[in-house]
Amino acid sequence: MRNFILTLLLLWISTSMIGQNYTATSGQVCQAYTYREWQFDNAPYLTSSITMTAQWIYCGPWGSSNSGSLNVDVLQNGTWVDLFNKSNSGNGCSWVTDTDVITANEWNSSIDPVGGFIRFRVVITDSCPGGVGCSGVSDPCINASVNFDYVEIVAPQASANPSSVLVCEDENLVIEDLTTGTGLTYSWNFGAGASPATSNTGGDKNVSYSTPGTKTVTLTVTNIVGTSTTSFDIEVNPSPELTVSDDVSLCADAFPITLEALGTGDFLWSNGLGTTSSVVVDPEFTIDYSVALTNEFNCTTEAAVLVEVLPLPLVDAGADVEICAGESVTISGSGEGTVEWLEFPGESLIQMFDLDASATFNLTATGENGCASSDEVLIVVYEVPIADAGPDQTICFGESTEITASGGANYQWTGFFNEDQAQTVAPEETTDYFVTVSSDFGCSSQDTVTIAVNPTPIATVSDDVVICFGESTTISASGGATYLWDQGVGAGAEHSVSPEEDTVYAVEVTNEFNCSANGEVTVTVHPEVLLGIVGLSSDPYCIQDANAYNMLGTPSGGVFSGFGVIGGQFFPADAGVGPVQITYAFTDEFGWEFETNTFVTVEICENVSELEAAFNIYPNPVDEVLTINFDLTKAQDISITVTDISGQLVLSNQKQRMNGQTTVQLDLSKLASGVYMLNIDFDGLLASKKIIKE
Repeated sequence: MRNFILTLLLLWISTSMIGQNYTATSGQVCQAYTYREWQFDNAPYLTSSITMTAQWIYCGPWGSSNSGSLNVDVLQNGTWVDLFNKSNSGNGCSWVTDTDVITANEWNSSIDPVGGFIRFRVVITDSCPGGVGCSGVSDPCINASVNFDYVEIVAPQASANPSSVLVCEDENLVIEDLTTGTGLTYSWNFGAGASPATSNTGGDKNVSYSTPGTKTVTLTVTNIVGTSTTSFDIEVNPSPELTVSDDVSLCADAFPITLEALGTGDFLWSNGLGTTSSVVVDPEFTIDYSVALTNEFNCTTEAAVLVEVLPLPLVDAGADVEICAGESVTISGSGEGTVEWLEFPGESLIQMFDLDASATFNLTATGENGCASSDEVLIVVYEVPIADAGPDQTICFGESTEITASGGANYQWTGFFNEDQAQTVAPEETTDYFVTVSSDFGCSSQDTVTIAVNPTPIATVSDDVVICFGESTTISASGGATYLWDQGVGAGAEHSVSPEEDTVYAVEVTNEFNCSANGEVTVTVHPEVLLGIVGLSSDPYCIQDANAYNMLGTPSGGVFSGFGVIGGQFFPADAGVGPVQITYAFTDEFGWEFETNTFVTVEICENVSELEAAFNIYPNPVDEVLTINFDLTKAQDISITVTDISGQLVLSNQKQRMNGQTTVQLDLSKLASGVYMLNIDFDGLLASKKIIKE
């Protein structure tokens, strides 16, 4: 058979990577036995396994059986050790693909690097005779390849980082594991007093120390490549010693209590209790009170005191009761455990009795935990008021009287819907009145008052009368035993009176029971009416005077009459020369008529016409402004007034000195429409003209 040199191709990837690959390929092998050696530089250590995949063709004569095998060997201590062995047999040529897994232990224990490399060989056997061909194969010889897939072991590098190098006793310390490498074996030693003391696993560690001092932490990691060690010191400060009060169980009503803490340093209690060594607590329910003590190293020790609050048994003495003196009362209590009234030990919880004074009754209950509680019921006893309806009374028929009760706060009279203490009554016959007097608390009593009724006389008086001023009349009364008149008239049934004004005479008529009735007689006195006329001059009037002179009668409301009289004005030009009688007639409210007379003198005068010529007016009728033009031959004091038809002054102009031609304007816009008199006084001489206001 021909010798064929197996050609191998070595592909090597950096050993620091995971998932390395190596492939060796042969050429055709046409002999019964051949092998080829190759080597790995810097031989890898594996962390898991190596997968070898082999593929080759074996062939044999057609119609006959042949066989072939492929071995991968490693040189170990001068001896080839079989790592991979595959074989097959059959008729003709065929492809064989096979895979085998070699564990990391098998691999790592088999290698024996010499000079930094490992030697391997491929051994191929084939029974295929020379010259026998196979379909698909150019040469009837073996064509094989071997593929290695593996993961390399990385050399260890121990590294750890503590969360702090200064801790307190029993304080948790976290040590971070920063070690690198594969296939590692760990060995931790945390120092004296550590918990845990050692560890043989990787990863972060939680460690605490029960004793103070300097602690050396050592970490050693090992794999088949080598060993790495790191260490560091941890300084452990002492924690303060803390002693607290024992746990306690107390009934809920036994609080408050004092909790004590002993030690050196600064205290801090939970629940906002403060920073003193002792605190007073008054819990409503079971609670753990914790206290922390911090020393000069800022190390803290904590302790707790359990304060158990034992519940008090429920007890209910019932609601407070209000009663009136002498009434019966029932008290009824309930509760948990053993329950009894202190005032009625061993008796029923339901008690009935009478009370005249207020009292308190106590009910106690004792629970199975030994705690006791109590409740009380107050029986308030109110005094019963003493009702007093007042003294009996005697009245006359038709009179009223007031009955007043006393003795309480509230009053209810029989027959009255209100609750007034005093009532006004007017019985027509002798009557008993009952009153119920109660206190603010509802306690009450009753009393009666009797009102006796005597008959009242019927007073008869004379009729009302009207007399004239200065006259007298007789007034009289009857129907009783005695008579008493007012207005200073005095006693007696009949009297003559002469009042100067309207007077009502009241008389009190009294019978033998001293009951009285009243009567009245009205004497109306017609008043004396004094009439008067003002506004006329005692000096003679001029017949040439066309002016009107206002007159005023008293009392007002009467009627003037006489020659030259129109309404309330006197016109000398119409009266005639000589004495003129002017009459003023008045009718009072009773229809009585009165009148008075006066006389004036009218003469023939020459200077009046001169006065009238001394001025003229326009426009007349007038709407708003009346213009007066004066043409005087000498200086004079001029006064101007305006009166209505009855002589009532409605406008006055201030007196002013005038001479020659002068114009005066009067604003009459505010006067009502009608007839008015314009009066001009020339140094005592009066001239008048009638004006019409539109």
